[in-house]
Amino acid sequence: MSTRFFAPIAAILLVAASSGLPAADEEAELEALRGRMTDMRRALESDQGKRSAAETELRKVETDIGERNAALRRLRDQQSETARRIGELERERVAVEARIGVERDSLAAQVRAAYVTGRNERLKLLLNQQDPAHLGRMVVYYDYFNRMRRDTIASVSADLARLNAVAAEQETEAMRQRQLEQRQSQELDKLEQARARRAEVLVAVDASIRAKGDAIAEMETQAATLEKLVEELREVLRDFPVEADAPFADVKGQLAWPLRGRLLRDFGQPRAQGRLKWDGVLVGAAPGTQVKAVYHGRVAYADWLTGLGLLVILEHGDGYLTLYGHNESVFKSVGEWVAPGETIAEVGDSGGQAQPALYFEIRRGRQPQNPHRWFADGLALR
Repeated sequence: MSTRFFAPIAAILLVAASSGLPAADEEAELEALRGRMTDMRRALESDQGKRSAAETELRKVETDIGERNAALRRLRDQQSETARRIGELERERVAVEARIGVERDSLAAQVRAAYVTGRNERLKLLLNQQDPAHLGRMVVYYDYFNRMRRDTIASVSADLARLNAVAAEQETEAMRQRQLEQRQSQELDKLEQARARRAEVLVAVDASIRAKGDAIAEMETQAATLEKLVEELREVLRDFPVEADAPFADVKGQLAWPLRGRLLRDFGQPRAQGRLKWDGVLVGAAPGTQVKAVYHGRVAYADWLTGLGLLVILEHGDGYLTLYGHNESVFKSVGEWVAPGETIAEVGDSGGQAQPALYFEIRRGRQPQNPHRWFADGLALR
C-alpha cells in the first residue's frame, strides 16, 4: 500500500499540540498512532492479498495511473509558473530597453551641449577674468553637468548589464519550458501505456468474477472491506479529534457538492439484486473533473481500495467522515488538512468502473447519511 497511508509527523504533532499535551506525551501518542496505522495497513493488505491476481494487478496499474496523473498536474503547474516568469522577464526587457533609449537621448543631448560650448570653455572662463560671482556659478554649473553626464553613463551601463542578464534568464527559462514539455510528453506516453494495460486487466478481472460465478458476492465482499476500513479508521483516529470553528453538523443543508455532475446512482437505491443498497451517491462527470472537499477536515485515508479504487476519506470531527471514491488521481496525503472547496482529487473510473464517476458518501460512525440533506442544492438527474 502507498506510503501516503501514514500521517506526516508535522500534522500529527499539530493535532497533539492542540490538545495541550506535554512533549513526552505527544511523542508517545505519535508512536502509538503510527504503530496502530501500521497494524491496520498490514491487516488490510492481508485481506486484499487474498483477492485474485487480476484484481491485485488492477490495483497496481490504477495506482500507477493516479501517480502519473498527479505528476502531470505538477508538470502543468511548473509550466504555468515558467510561462509566468517568461512573461515577467519580457515585460522587464521592454521596460529596460525603453529606459536605455531615454538615457541615450539624454546623454546625446549632453554631449551636443558640451560640443557647442567648446572643449576649453571652462579654461576660457578662468582666463577671461569675468565677475567672480558669475565665474563661480559657471564653475558649479559645469561640475553639475559633468556629474550628470557621468551618472547617465553609469546608468546606461547598468541597464545594459541588466538587459544582458534578462536575456540570459529568458533563455534559461525557455530551455526549462522545453524540458518540461519533453517530460510531459514522456509522462503522457507512459500514461497511455498504463491505461492500455488497465483495459487488459479489466478483462481479466471480469473473467475472474465470471469464473467464480457470483458477482453479487463480489459486491458484498467489497462492501465488507469498506466497512472494516471505516471502523478501523475510527478506532485509530479516536484519540486525535478534529476541531473545527463550526461543527460539521451545524452546516447541514448548507454545503456545496464536491463537483457538478449527473446523478447516476442514489442513496438508498437497491443494488446486488436487493441484497445491498447504495450508502452514497454515484455522480457522473468528465474524467479529470476536480473533486473538492465539502468542509474543513483532515485526510484520514488516501489510497486504493477494492471496489472504490483510489479513495479519499476526510475526517470532520464528532464521528463524521466524507468518502470520495473512483478517483483518477489523488492530490492529498494522510494527515493533511483541507479547507472547504479545496481540490483533493480528480474524477476517474478506478476500481474497475466502466465510466468516470465520483462515489460520494457521508457517514457518522457506522451510519451512512443521506447526502442530499446536507447540500444547499440538488444534482442533475441522469
